[in-house]
Amino acid sequence: MTYGVSVYYLLPLALVSMNLGLLLQVFFIILMSMFQGLVMIAHNTQRLVQSLLRAVLFLLLLPLEPGSTSALVRANMKAHSLRNSRTSFIFASAVGFTIFLLA
Repeated sequence: MTYGVSVYYLLPLALVSMNLGLLLQVFFIILMSMFQGLVMIAHNTQRLVQSLLRAVLFLLLLPLEPGSTSALVRANMKAHSLRNSRTSFIFASAVGFTIFLLA
């Protein structure tokens, strides 16, 4: 509800009244909402990216490794999935805030 009010009511109000402070606040809310959505997408696709990375690593880069290595890596990723999930969330947030500060 807050997002809709800010876009459909506050944005035109800020433009008509020439209120630069309110306009910047609305743009900041929109930017933070987009940032939150991108971090959520990155968090939800983390397991898929991890599986694709493992498949590419073992199919293209390390074809001479024994099958037990692949099984070990798969078991390790499964055992540490919660930790990997937290790490990817923190990394996505840090990269997003860094890009936000540099833009």
